[in-house]
Amino acid sequence: MDTSPLALPSSTWEYDHLFSISRPSAAVHAVVVGLTAYVIWPWLPEFASMWAGAMAVFTCSLAALSFTYPKRPATPRSAWWYGVVHSITVVLIGVTWGLGSWVVAASSDRLFLFYTFALGGTALGAVSSQHSLMRSCLLSIWTSIPLLAYAHESFGDKNFGSALALMIVVFGITLTVTALRMNRFLANSVSLTEQLHDKVDDLTALSHELKEARDVAEHANRSKTELLAQASHDLRHPIHAIGLFVEALRSKIEDTESRALIERIDQSVDGMARLFRTLLDMSALDLGRIKANPTSTQINRILEGISAHTEDETQAPRIRFVPCSLWVHTDPTLLHTIVQNLTTNALKYSDGSDVVIGCRHKNGTMSIEVHDAGPGIEAEELERVFEPFVRLRPLDLGTGEGLGLGLSIVKRMSALLGLSLRIRSTPGKHTMMAVDGLQICQEPIADSSPSKSTTALENFTVCVLEPDPDLQEALTHLLSGWGCDVLAPKTAANIPEGANFVLIDSRTLRDTPPPERGCIPLNIPVAIMADKSDVHMSLPQDAHLLNKPVRPIQLRSLLLTVSSRRAFHD
Repeated sequence: MDTSPLALPSSTWEYDHLFSISRPSAAVHAVVVGLTAYVIWPWLPEFASMWAGAMAVFTCSLAALSFTYPKRPATPRSAWWYGVVHSITVVLIGVTWGLGSWVVAASSDRLFLFYTFALGGTALGAVSSQHSLMRSCLLSIWTSIPLLAYAHESFGDKNFGSALALMIVVFGITLTVTALRMNRFLANSVSLTEQLHDKVDDLTALSHELKEARDVAEHANRSKTELLAQASHDLRHPIHAIGLFVEALRSKIEDTESRALIERIDQSVDGMARLFRTLLDMSALDLGRIKANPTSTQINRILEGISAHTEDETQAPRIRFVPCSLWVHTDPTLLHTIVQNLTTNALKYSDGSDVVIGCRHKNGTMSIEVHDAGPGIEAEELERVFEPFVRLRPLDLGTGEGLGLGLSIVKRMSALLGLSLRIRSTPGKHTMMAVDGLQICQEPIADSSPSKSTTALENFTVCVLEPDPDLQEALTHLLSGWGCDVLAPKTAANIPEGANFVLIDSRTLRDTPPPERGCIPLNIPVAIMADKSDVHMSLPQDAHLLNKPVRPIQLRSLLLTVSSRRAFHD
Protein backbone atom coordinates (compact mmCIF):
# COMPACT_ATOMS: atom_id res chain seq x y z
CA MET A 1 0.00 0.00 0.00
CA ASP A 2 1.18 3.51 -0.78
CA THR A 3 2.40 5.21 2.44
CA SER A 4 2.84 8.71 1.02
CA PRO A 5 1.06 11.58 2.85
CA LEU A 6 -1.58 11.81 0.14
CA ALA A 7 -2.41 8.08 0.12
CA LEU A 8 -6.16 7.72 -0.26
CA PRO A 9 -8.20 5.29 1.83
CA SER A 10 -9.50 2.13 0.24
CA SER A 11 -12.84 2.69 1.96
CA THR A 12 -14.74 5.75 3.13
CA TRP A 13 -16.40 4.14 6.14
CA GLU A 14 -14.37 6.31 8.59
CA TYR A 15 -15.64 9.52 7.01
CA ASP A 16 -19.15 8.18 6.50
CA HIS A 17 -19.47 7.37 10.20
CA LEU A 18 -17.79 10.64 11.28
CA PHE A 19 -20.10 12.92 9.32
CA SER A 20 -23.20 10.85 10.04
CA ILE A 21 -22.99 11.91 13.71
CA SER A 22 -21.39 15.36 13.19
CA ARG A 23 -24.69 17.24 13.16
CA PRO A 24 -25.84 16.27 16.67
CA SER A 25 -22.29 16.56 18.06
CA ALA A 26 -21.96 20.06 16.53
CA ALA A 27 -25.27 21.04 18.12
CA VAL A 28 -24.13 19.77 21.53
CA HIS A 29 -20.82 21.62 21.16
CA ALA A 30 -22.69 24.83 20.31
CA VAL A 31 -24.76 24.50 23.50
CA VAL A 32 -21.63 23.92 25.64
CA VAL A 33 -19.89 26.92 24.04
CA GLY A 34 -22.96 29.09 24.61
CA LEU A 35 -23.25 28.15 28.29
CA THR A 36 -19.50 28.64 28.84
CA ALA A 37 -19.57 32.08 27.22
CA TYR A 38 -22.62 33.00 29.31
CA VAL A 39 -20.79 32.08 32.53
CA ILE A 40 -17.58 33.89 31.52
CA TRP A 41 -19.33 37.08 30.34
CA PRO A 42 -19.66 38.85 33.74
CA TRP A 43 -15.91 38.54 34.41
CA LEU A 44 -14.48 38.78 30.88
CA PRO A 45 -17.07 40.30 28.52
CA GLU A 46 -14.69 41.20 25.69
CA PHE A 47 -12.91 37.84 25.79
CA ALA A 48 -16.23 36.00 26.03
CA SER A 49 -17.48 37.79 22.89
CA MET A 50 -14.36 37.06 20.86
CA TRP A 51 -14.05 33.49 22.13
CA ALA A 52 -17.74 32.69 21.49
CA GLY A 53 -17.59 34.28 18.01
CA ALA A 54 -14.58 32.19 16.99
CA MET A 55 -16.17 29.04 18.38
CA ALA A 56 -19.40 29.81 16.51
CA VAL A 57 -17.52 30.04 13.21
CA PHE A 58 -15.68 26.78 13.82
CA THR A 59 -18.81 24.92 15.02
CA CYS A 60 -20.81 26.13 12.02
CA SER A 61 -17.99 24.89 9.80
CA LEU A 62 -18.34 21.41 11.29
CA ALA A 63 -22.10 21.54 10.77
CA ALA A 64 -21.63 22.66 7.16
CA LEU A 65 -19.26 19.76 6.52
CA SER A 66 -21.82 17.29 7.88
CA PHE A 67 -24.59 18.77 5.70
CA THR A 68 -22.60 18.86 2.47
CA TYR A 69 -20.75 15.55 2.86
CA PRO A 70 -23.64 13.36 1.57
CA LYS A 71 -23.91 15.62 -1.52
CA ARG A 72 -20.26 15.45 -2.48
CA PRO A 73 -18.99 13.36 -5.42
CA ALA A 74 -19.03 9.77 -4.19
CA THR A 75 -15.28 9.21 -4.48
CA PRO A 76 -12.62 8.33 -1.90
CA ARG A 77 -10.66 11.48 -2.81
CA SER A 78 -13.54 13.82 -1.97
CA ALA A 79 -14.12 12.00 1.33
CA TRP A 80 -10.43 12.32 2.15
CA TRP A 81 -10.46 16.09 1.55
CA TYR A 82 -13.53 16.46 3.76
CA GLY A 83 -11.59 14.63 6.47
CA VAL A 84 -8.64 16.99 6.08
CA VAL A 85 -10.87 20.07 6.46
CA HIS A 86 -12.52 18.47 9.48
CA SER A 87 -9.13 17.83 11.13
CA ILE A 88 -8.03 21.45 10.52
CA THR A 89 -11.29 22.71 12.04
CA VAL A 90 -10.97 20.58 15.18
CA VAL A 91 -7.36 21.82 15.57
CA LEU A 92 -8.66 25.40 15.58
CA ILE A 93 -11.36 24.46 18.08
CA GLY A 94 -8.89 22.64 20.34
CA VAL A 95 -6.39 25.52 20.31
CA THR A 96 -9.18 28.02 21.04
CA TRP A 97 -10.31 25.95 24.04
CA GLY A 98 -6.71 25.56 25.25
CA LEU A 99 -5.71 29.24 24.90
CA GLY A 100 -8.98 30.28 26.51
CA SER A 101 -7.95 28.37 29.63
CA TRP A 102 -4.92 30.69 30.02
CA VAL A 103 -7.11 33.80 29.97
CA VAL A 104 -9.71 32.36 32.36
CA ALA A 105 -7.06 30.98 34.76
CA ALA A 106 -5.60 34.46 35.21
CA SER A 107 -8.96 36.00 36.15
CA SER A 108 -10.67 33.71 38.72
CA ASP A 109 -10.01 30.32 40.35
CA ARG A 110 -13.74 29.46 40.48
CA LEU A 111 -14.20 30.45 36.84
CA PHE A 112 -11.09 28.43 35.93
CA LEU A 113 -12.52 25.35 37.67
CA PHE A 114 -15.75 25.67 35.68
CA TYR A 115 -13.82 26.14 32.45
CA THR A 116 -11.71 23.04 33.22
CA PHE A 117 -14.84 20.90 33.53
CA ALA A 118 -16.28 22.35 30.31
CA LEU A 119 -13.07 21.65 28.36
CA GLY A 120 -12.80 18.12 29.78
CA GLY A 121 -16.37 17.44 28.76
CA THR A 122 -15.78 18.59 25.19
CA ALA A 123 -12.65 16.41 25.01
CA LEU A 124 -14.69 13.42 26.15
CA GLY A 125 -17.35 14.34 23.60
CA ALA A 126 -14.67 14.39 20.89
CA VAL A 127 -13.83 10.77 21.71
CA SER A 128 -17.48 9.81 21.38
CA SER A 129 -18.08 11.64 18.09
CA GLN A 130 -14.70 11.47 16.34
CA HIS A 131 -13.23 8.05 17.21
CA SER A 132 -13.92 6.74 13.69
CA LEU A 133 -11.27 9.17 12.35
CA MET A 134 -8.43 8.90 14.83
CA ARG A 135 -6.51 11.80 13.32
CA SER A 136 -9.27 14.30 14.16
CA CYS A 137 -9.93 12.66 17.53
CA LEU A 138 -6.29 12.86 18.65
CA LEU A 139 -5.98 16.43 17.38
CA SER A 140 -9.06 17.43 19.38
CA ILE A 141 -7.58 15.94 22.55
CA TRP A 142 -3.94 16.97 22.28
CA THR A 143 -4.45 20.55 21.06
CA SER A 144 -6.54 21.42 24.12
CA ILE A 145 -5.48 19.10 26.99
CA PRO A 146 -1.76 20.11 27.05
CA LEU A 147 -2.66 23.84 27.00
CA LEU A 148 -5.11 23.26 29.87
CA ALA A 149 -2.45 21.37 31.83
CA TYR A 150 0.02 24.21 31.21
CA ALA A 151 -2.55 26.73 32.47
CA HIS A 152 -2.91 24.78 35.74
CA GLU A 153 0.85 24.52 36.07
CA SER A 154 1.42 28.23 35.40
CA PHE A 155 -1.68 29.99 36.74
CA GLY A 156 -3.31 27.49 39.05
CA ASP A 157 -3.01 26.87 42.76
CA LYS A 158 0.61 26.90 43.92
CA ASN A 159 0.13 23.78 46.02
CA PHE A 160 -1.91 21.63 43.63
CA GLY A 161 -1.26 23.14 40.22
CA SER A 162 1.42 20.67 39.16
CA ALA A 163 -0.54 17.68 40.42
CA LEU A 164 -3.65 18.84 38.61
CA ALA A 165 -1.64 19.40 35.44
CA LEU A 166 -0.29 15.85 35.63
CA MET A 167 -3.79 14.44 36.24
CA ILE A 168 -5.10 16.33 33.21
CA VAL A 169 -2.37 14.79 31.05
CA VAL A 170 -3.27 11.33 32.42
CA PHE A 171 -6.90 12.13 31.58
CA GLY A 172 -5.83 12.90 28.02
CA ILE A 173 -3.94 9.60 27.81
CA THR A 174 -7.01 7.76 29.10
CA LEU A 175 -9.15 9.44 26.47
CA THR A 176 -6.63 8.42 23.80
CA VAL A 177 -6.66 4.77 24.86
CA THR A 178 -10.46 4.78 24.96
CA ALA A 179 -10.60 6.34 21.50
CA LEU A 180 -8.20 3.73 20.10
CA ARG A 181 -10.28 0.88 21.52
CA MET A 182 -13.49 2.37 20.18
CA ASN A 183 -11.87 2.86 16.78
CA ARG A 184 -10.64 -0.74 16.72
CA PHE A 185 -14.06 -2.04 17.73
CA LEU A 186 -15.75 0.09 15.08
CA ALA A 187 -13.27 -1.04 12.41
CA ASN A 188 -13.90 -4.69 13.27
CA SER A 189 -17.64 -4.10 13.22
CA VAL A 190 -17.45 -2.43 9.81
CA SER A 191 -15.23 -5.23 8.51
CA LEU A 192 -17.67 -7.87 9.72
CA THR A 193 -20.56 -5.92 8.23
CA GLU A 194 -18.82 -5.69 4.86
CA GLN A 195 -18.00 -9.40 4.98
CA LEU A 196 -21.62 -10.12 5.84
CA HIS A 197 -22.76 -7.98 2.92
CA ASP A 198 -20.35 -9.83 0.64
CA LYS A 199 -21.67 -13.15 1.90
CA VAL A 200 -25.24 -11.96 1.39
CA ASP A 201 -24.37 -10.85 -2.15
CA ASP A 202 -22.70 -14.21 -2.82
CA LEU A 203 -25.65 -16.10 -1.40
CA THR A 204 -28.08 -13.95 -3.37
CA ALA A 205 -26.15 -14.61 -6.57
CA LEU A 206 -25.95 -18.31 -5.72
CA SER A 207 -29.67 -18.34 -4.97
CA HIS A 208 -30.38 -16.79 -8.38
CA GLU A 209 -28.12 -19.34 -10.05
CA LEU A 210 -29.81 -22.19 -8.18
CA LYS A 211 -33.23 -20.83 -9.11
CA GLU A 212 -32.21 -20.63 -12.76
CA ALA A 213 -30.76 -24.14 -12.59
CA ARG A 214 -33.92 -25.38 -10.88
CA ASP A 215 -36.11 -23.73 -13.51
CA VAL A 216 -34.03 -25.32 -16.26
CA ALA A 217 -34.19 -28.71 -14.53
CA GLU A 218 -37.94 -28.42 -13.95
CA HIS A 219 -38.47 -27.42 -17.58
CA ALA A 220 -36.33 -30.32 -18.76
CA ASN A 221 -38.10 -32.73 -16.41
CA ARG A 222 -41.50 -31.48 -17.51
CA SER A 223 -40.52 -31.78 -21.17
CA LYS A 224 -39.25 -35.30 -20.48
CA THR A 225 -42.44 -36.19 -18.67
CA GLU A 226 -44.64 -34.78 -21.42
CA LEU A 227 -42.58 -36.58 -24.07
CA LEU A 228 -42.80 -39.82 -22.11
CA ALA A 229 -46.53 -39.39 -21.62
CA GLN A 230 -47.12 -38.64 -25.29
CA ALA A 231 -44.92 -41.51 -26.44
CA SER A 232 -46.61 -43.94 -24.05
CA HIS A 233 -50.01 -42.65 -25.12
CA ASP A 234 -49.23 -43.07 -28.82
CA LEU A 235 -47.73 -46.52 -28.34
CA ARG A 236 -50.71 -47.77 -26.37
CA HIS A 237 -53.02 -47.52 -29.37
CA PRO A 238 -51.17 -50.09 -31.51
CA ILE A 239 -50.72 -52.27 -28.39
CA HIS A 240 -54.45 -51.98 -27.78
CA ALA A 241 -55.20 -52.92 -31.39
CA ILE A 242 -52.81 -55.89 -31.27
CA GLY A 243 -54.48 -57.17 -28.11
CA LEU A 244 -57.93 -56.97 -29.67
CA PHE A 245 -56.76 -58.65 -32.89
CA VAL A 246 -55.14 -61.45 -30.86
CA GLU A 247 -58.35 -62.02 -28.93
CA ALA A 248 -60.35 -62.07 -32.17
CA LEU A 249 -57.83 -64.49 -33.69
CA ARG A 250 -57.99 -66.80 -30.68
CA SER A 251 -61.58 -67.81 -31.45
CA LYS A 252 -60.66 -68.72 -35.05
CA ILE A 253 -57.73 -71.05 -34.23
CA GLU A 254 -58.30 -74.56 -32.97
CA ASP A 255 -54.97 -76.44 -33.05
CA THR A 256 -53.18 -76.58 -29.70
CA GLU A 257 -49.77 -75.35 -30.88
CA SER A 258 -51.16 -72.23 -32.53
CA ARG A 259 -53.37 -71.44 -29.53
CA ALA A 260 -50.34 -71.75 -27.23
CA LEU A 261 -48.48 -69.31 -29.47
CA ILE A 262 -51.44 -66.93 -29.39
CA GLU A 263 -51.45 -67.21 -25.59
CA ARG A 264 -47.75 -66.25 -25.42
CA ILE A 265 -48.35 -63.30 -27.72
CA ASP A 266 -51.28 -62.20 -25.57
CA GLN A 267 -49.16 -62.39 -22.41
CA SER A 268 -46.39 -60.33 -24.00
CA VAL A 269 -48.85 -57.72 -25.27
CA ASP A 270 -50.46 -57.55 -21.84
CA GLY A 271 -47.06 -57.09 -20.22
CA MET A 272 -46.23 -54.20 -22.54
CA ALA A 273 -49.65 -52.68 -21.92
CA ARG A 274 -49.03 -52.75 -18.17
CA LEU A 275 -45.66 -51.06 -18.65
CA PHE A 276 -47.20 -48.27 -20.72
CA ARG A 277 -50.05 -47.92 -18.21
CA THR A 278 -47.52 -47.50 -15.42
CA LEU A 279 -45.53 -44.91 -17.37
CA LEU A 280 -48.70 -42.97 -18.14
CA ASP A 281 -49.73 -43.05 -14.48
CA MET A 282 -46.34 -41.69 -13.41
CA SER A 283 -46.37 -39.02 -16.13
CA ALA A 284 -49.89 -37.92 -15.22
CA LEU A 285 -48.87 -37.61 -11.56
CA ASP A 286 -45.76 -35.60 -12.46
CA LEU A 287 -47.81 -33.23 -14.61
CA GLY A 288 -50.55 -32.86 -11.98
CA ARG A 289 -53.23 -34.17 -14.32
CA ILE A 290 -54.69 -36.67 -11.87
CA LYS A 291 -57.22 -35.15 -9.49
CA ALA A 292 -59.19 -36.88 -6.76
CA ASN A 293 -62.99 -36.97 -7.17
CA PRO A 294 -64.31 -38.64 -4.00
CA THR A 295 -67.69 -40.37 -4.07
CA SER A 296 -69.45 -43.22 -2.29
CA THR A 297 -67.53 -46.36 -3.21
CA GLN A 298 -68.35 -49.99 -2.49
CA ILE A 299 -65.25 -51.82 -1.31
CA ASN A 300 -66.49 -55.26 -2.34
CA ARG A 301 -66.92 -54.12 -5.94
CA ILE A 302 -63.30 -52.98 -6.10
CA LEU A 303 -62.01 -56.21 -4.54
CA GLU A 304 -64.09 -58.37 -6.89
CA GLY A 305 -62.85 -56.44 -9.90
CA ILE A 306 -59.22 -56.83 -8.86
CA SER A 307 -59.68 -60.53 -8.17
CA ALA A 308 -61.36 -61.20 -11.53
CA HIS A 309 -58.81 -59.07 -13.41
CA THR A 310 -55.80 -60.80 -11.88
CA GLU A 311 -57.09 -64.37 -11.97
CA ASP A 312 -57.49 -64.03 -15.72
CA GLU A 313 -53.79 -63.21 -16.04
CA THR A 314 -52.49 -66.19 -14.15
CA GLN A 315 -53.81 -69.26 -12.43
CA ALA A 316 -51.11 -69.45 -9.76
CA PRO A 317 -50.86 -67.87 -7.33
CA ARG A 318 -54.50 -67.19 -6.57
CA ILE A 319 -56.16 -64.19 -4.95
CA ARG A 320 -58.43 -64.72 -1.98
CA PHE A 321 -60.32 -61.79 -0.55
CA VAL A 322 -62.55 -61.44 2.47
CA PRO A 323 -65.88 -59.92 1.35
CA CYS A 324 -66.61 -56.47 2.76
CA SER A 325 -70.07 -54.88 2.63
CA LEU A 326 -68.94 -51.40 3.74
CA TRP A 327 -68.83 -48.25 1.62
CA VAL A 328 -66.17 -45.55 1.80
CA HIS A 329 -65.96 -41.96 0.58
CA THR A 330 -63.05 -41.85 -1.85
CA ASP A 331 -62.12 -41.79 -5.53
CA PRO A 332 -62.93 -45.30 -6.79
CA THR A 333 -60.59 -45.10 -9.79
CA LEU A 334 -57.56 -44.08 -7.73
CA LEU A 335 -58.37 -46.56 -4.96
CA HIS A 336 -58.71 -49.35 -7.54
CA THR A 337 -55.29 -48.47 -8.96
CA ILE A 338 -53.74 -48.38 -5.47
CA VAL A 339 -55.09 -51.78 -4.41
CA GLN A 340 -54.40 -53.25 -7.87
CA ASN A 341 -50.74 -52.18 -7.69
CA LEU A 342 -50.38 -53.55 -4.15
CA THR A 343 -51.91 -56.84 -5.28
CA THR A 344 -49.77 -57.05 -8.42
CA ASN A 345 -46.66 -56.43 -6.33
CA ALA A 346 -47.69 -59.15 -3.86
CA LEU A 347 -48.26 -61.61 -6.71
CA LYS A 348 -44.77 -61.00 -8.10
CA TYR A 349 -43.10 -61.90 -4.82
CA SER A 350 -45.51 -64.52 -3.44
CA ASP A 351 -43.45 -67.48 -4.75
CA GLY A 352 -46.59 -69.34 -5.81
CA SER A 353 -48.53 -68.87 -2.59
CA ASP A 354 -51.96 -67.28 -2.41
CA VAL A 355 -52.43 -63.54 -1.92
CA VAL A 356 -55.07 -62.49 0.62
CA ILE A 357 -56.87 -59.14 0.56
CA GLY A 358 -58.88 -58.08 3.59
CA CYS A 359 -60.32 -55.03 5.35
CA ARG A 360 -60.22 -53.76 8.92
CA HIS A 361 -62.35 -50.93 10.28
CA LYS A 362 -62.12 -48.94 13.48
CA ASN A 363 -63.51 -45.58 14.68
CA GLY A 364 -65.16 -44.75 11.37
CA THR A 365 -62.13 -45.49 9.18
CA MET A 366 -61.09 -48.51 7.17
CA SER A 367 -57.86 -50.12 6.08
CA ILE A 368 -57.33 -52.43 3.11
CA GLU A 369 -54.56 -54.98 3.68
CA VAL A 370 -52.77 -57.16 1.12
CA HIS A 371 -50.94 -60.21 2.53
CA ASP A 372 -48.52 -62.57 0.81
CA ALA A 373 -46.36 -65.43 2.07
CA GLY A 374 -43.37 -64.56 -0.08
CA PRO A 375 -39.71 -64.08 0.87
CA GLY A 376 -40.41 -60.91 2.83
CA ILE A 377 -38.46 -57.65 2.91
CA GLU A 378 -35.45 -56.77 5.03
CA ALA A 379 -36.00 -53.96 7.54
CA GLU A 380 -33.56 -51.59 5.82
CA GLU A 381 -35.46 -52.02 2.53
CA LEU A 382 -38.96 -51.24 3.85
CA GLU A 383 -38.84 -47.50 3.14
CA ARG A 384 -37.06 -47.85 -0.19
CA VAL A 385 -39.76 -50.00 -1.79
CA PHE A 386 -41.95 -46.90 -2.27
CA GLU A 387 -39.22 -45.00 -4.13
CA PRO A 388 -39.34 -44.80 -7.96
CA PHE A 389 -37.47 -47.48 -9.93
CA VAL A 390 -36.65 -49.51 -6.82
CA ARG A 391 -36.92 -53.27 -7.34
CA LEU A 392 -35.96 -56.06 -4.99
CA ARG A 393 -34.99 -58.31 -7.88
CA PRO A 394 -33.78 -57.64 -11.44
CA LEU A 395 -36.20 -56.52 -14.14
CA ASP A 396 -37.52 -59.30 -16.39
CA LEU A 397 -39.53 -57.88 -19.26
CA GLY A 398 -40.22 -61.38 -20.49
CA THR A 399 -42.54 -61.91 -17.57
CA GLY A 400 -44.35 -58.65 -18.16
CA GLU A 401 -43.03 -57.20 -14.92
CA GLY A 402 -42.80 -53.47 -14.42
CA LEU A 403 -40.10 -50.89 -13.92
CA GLY A 404 -40.31 -50.57 -10.14
CA LEU A 405 -42.84 -47.72 -10.32
CA GLY A 406 -45.95 -49.48 -9.02
CA LEU A 407 -45.44 -48.79 -5.31
CA SER A 408 -44.20 -45.26 -6.03
CA ILE A 409 -47.49 -44.64 -7.83
CA VAL A 410 -49.31 -46.14 -4.83
CA LYS A 411 -47.57 -43.70 -2.49
CA ARG A 412 -48.37 -40.63 -4.61
CA MET A 413 -51.99 -41.59 -5.27
CA SER A 414 -52.49 -42.31 -1.56
CA ALA A 415 -51.22 -38.81 -0.81
CA LEU A 416 -53.77 -37.41 -3.28
CA LEU A 417 -56.54 -39.17 -1.37
CA GLY A 418 -55.19 -38.20 2.05
CA LEU A 419 -54.42 -41.83 2.88
CA SER A 420 -51.38 -43.36 4.56
CA LEU A 421 -49.42 -46.50 3.76
CA ARG A 422 -48.30 -49.16 6.19
CA ILE A 423 -45.92 -52.05 5.61
CA ARG A 424 -44.93 -54.94 7.85
CA SER A 425 -42.68 -57.79 6.82
CA THR A 426 -40.92 -60.81 8.28
CA PRO A 427 -38.01 -61.90 6.05
CA GLY A 428 -38.56 -65.40 4.73
CA LYS A 429 -42.17 -65.62 5.88
CA HIS A 430 -44.66 -62.86 5.19
CA THR A 431 -45.31 -59.32 3.93
CA MET A 432 -48.32 -57.11 4.58
CA MET A 433 -48.98 -53.79 2.85
CA ALA A 434 -51.97 -51.67 3.81
CA VAL A 435 -53.62 -48.40 2.87
CA ASP A 436 -55.13 -46.65 5.92
CA GLY A 437 -57.52 -43.77 6.52
CA LEU A 438 -60.50 -44.59 4.27
CA GLN A 439 -63.58 -42.81 5.62
CA ILE A 440 -66.58 -45.13 6.02
CA CYS A 441 -69.87 -43.73 4.68
CA GLN A 442 -73.48 -44.83 4.26
CA GLU A 443 -74.53 -46.92 1.28
CA PRO A 444 -76.29 -44.66 -1.25
CA ILE A 445 -79.91 -45.37 -2.09
CA ALA A 446 -80.10 -46.98 -5.52
CA ASP A 447 -82.38 -49.11 -7.63
CA SER A 448 -81.15 -52.68 -7.22
CA SER A 449 -83.13 -54.75 -9.70
CA PRO A 450 -82.26 -58.46 -9.86
CA SER A 451 -80.47 -59.75 -12.92
CA LYS A 452 -80.61 -62.97 -14.81
CA SER A 453 -77.28 -64.40 -15.96
CA THR A 454 -76.83 -65.19 -19.63
CA THR A 455 -73.87 -65.50 -21.90
CA ALA A 456 -75.70 -64.96 -25.17
CA LEU A 457 -74.56 -61.93 -27.17
CA GLU A 458 -76.42 -62.98 -30.31
CA ASN A 459 -78.36 -60.11 -31.89
CA PHE A 460 -76.75 -57.72 -29.38
CA THR A 461 -76.13 -54.47 -31.28
CA VAL A 462 -73.01 -52.50 -30.31
CA CYS A 463 -72.23 -49.06 -31.75
CA VAL A 464 -68.46 -48.39 -31.81
CA LEU A 465 -67.20 -44.79 -32.14
CA GLU A 466 -63.39 -45.06 -32.36
CA PRO A 467 -61.35 -42.53 -34.41
CA ASP A 468 -58.40 -44.90 -34.87
CA PRO A 469 -59.09 -47.14 -37.92
CA ASP A 470 -56.95 -50.01 -36.60
CA LEU A 471 -58.73 -50.04 -33.25
CA GLN A 472 -62.09 -49.74 -34.98
CA GLU A 473 -61.29 -52.78 -37.11
CA ALA A 474 -59.95 -54.75 -34.14
CA LEU A 475 -63.03 -54.03 -32.05
CA THR A 476 -65.28 -54.98 -34.94
CA HIS A 477 -63.53 -58.34 -35.37
CA LEU A 478 -63.60 -59.01 -31.63
CA LEU A 479 -67.25 -58.11 -31.09
CA SER A 480 -68.35 -59.95 -34.21
CA GLY A 481 -66.55 -63.05 -32.97
CA TRP A 482 -68.67 -62.88 -29.81
CA GLY A 483 -71.85 -62.80 -31.90
CA CYS A 484 -72.53 -59.06 -31.62
CA ASP A 485 -73.94 -56.93 -34.42
CA VAL A 486 -71.40 -54.11 -34.80
CA LEU A 487 -72.28 -50.66 -36.13
CA ALA A 488 -69.85 -47.79 -36.73
CA PRO A 489 -71.85 -44.52 -36.72
CA LYS A 490 -69.88 -41.43 -37.71
CA THR A 491 -71.20 -39.30 -34.86
CA ALA A 492 -73.28 -39.63 -31.72
CA ALA A 493 -76.23 -38.20 -33.61
CA ASN A 494 -76.20 -41.25 -35.91
CA ILE A 495 -76.65 -43.82 -33.11
CA PRO A 496 -79.88 -45.71 -33.86
CA GLU A 497 -82.63 -46.10 -31.27
CA GLY A 498 -82.47 -49.88 -31.51
CA ALA A 499 -78.83 -50.18 -30.42
CA ASN A 500 -78.15 -52.13 -27.23
CA PHE A 501 -74.78 -50.66 -26.29
CA VAL A 502 -72.49 -47.74 -27.20
CA LEU A 503 -68.70 -48.07 -27.02
CA ILE A 504 -67.10 -44.65 -27.50
CA ASP A 505 -63.53 -43.38 -27.33
CA SER A 506 -62.87 -40.59 -24.81
CA ARG A 507 -61.36 -38.37 -27.50
CA THR A 508 -64.47 -38.71 -29.62
CA LEU A 509 -66.65 -37.90 -26.61
CA ARG A 510 -64.49 -34.91 -25.68
CA ASP A 511 -64.69 -33.50 -29.22
CA THR A 512 -68.46 -34.03 -29.43
CA PRO A 513 -70.44 -30.82 -28.77
CA PRO A 514 -72.76 -31.04 -25.73
CA PRO A 515 -75.94 -30.76 -27.83
CA GLU A 516 -74.81 -33.72 -29.94
CA ARG A 517 -73.99 -35.75 -26.83
CA GLY A 518 -77.63 -35.40 -25.89
CA CYS A 519 -78.55 -37.32 -29.04
CA ILE A 520 -77.43 -40.60 -27.41
CA PRO A 521 -80.67 -42.32 -26.34
CA LEU A 522 -80.89 -42.38 -22.56
CA ASN A 523 -81.94 -46.03 -22.49
CA ILE A 524 -78.74 -47.24 -24.20
CA PRO A 525 -75.83 -48.12 -21.87
CA VAL A 526 -72.58 -46.32 -22.70
CA ALA A 527 -68.97 -47.37 -22.05
CA ILE A 528 -66.10 -44.94 -22.53
CA MET A 529 -62.61 -46.14 -23.47
CA ALA A 530 -60.33 -43.63 -21.74
CA ASP A 531 -56.69 -42.98 -20.99
CA LYS A 532 -55.69 -42.27 -17.40
CA SER A 533 -55.48 -38.57 -18.26
CA ASP A 534 -59.19 -38.63 -19.20
CA VAL A 535 -60.61 -40.65 -16.32
CA HIS A 536 -61.83 -37.52 -14.54
CA MET A 537 -63.47 -35.85 -17.52
CA SER A 538 -67.18 -35.12 -17.38
CA LEU A 539 -68.95 -38.42 -18.13
CA PRO A 540 -72.56 -39.07 -19.14
CA GLN A 541 -74.75 -40.26 -16.29
CA ASP A 542 -74.36 -44.00 -15.51
CA ALA A 543 -71.60 -44.36 -18.13
CA HIS A 544 -69.11 -47.19 -17.66
CA LEU A 545 -65.38 -46.47 -17.80
CA LEU A 546 -62.87 -48.81 -19.45
CA ASN A 547 -59.21 -47.89 -19.11
CA LYS A 548 -57.09 -48.30 -22.22
CA PRO A 549 -55.85 -50.70 -23.32
CA VAL A 550 -59.23 -52.34 -22.83
CA ARG A 551 -58.89 -55.95 -21.77
CA PRO A 552 -61.21 -58.20 -23.81
CA ILE A 553 -62.35 -60.05 -20.69
CA GLN A 554 -63.42 -56.77 -19.08
CA LEU A 555 -65.31 -55.70 -22.18
CA ARG A 556 -66.98 -59.11 -22.56
CA SER A 557 -67.94 -59.17 -18.88
CA LEU A 558 -69.55 -55.73 -19.19
CA LEU A 559 -71.45 -56.70 -22.34
CA LEU A 560 -72.72 -59.91 -20.72
CA THR A 561 -73.92 -57.96 -17.69
CA VAL A 562 -75.79 -55.45 -19.85
CA SER A 563 -77.18 -58.23 -22.04
CA SER A 564 -78.43 -60.21 -19.03
CA ARG A 565 -80.23 -57.16 -17.66
CA ARG A 566 -81.84 -56.60 -21.05
CA ALA A 567 -82.95 -60.23 -21.15
CA PHE A 568 -84.43 -59.93 -17.66
CA HIS A 569 -86.44 -56.81 -18.50
CA ASP A 570 -87.56 -58.35 -21.79
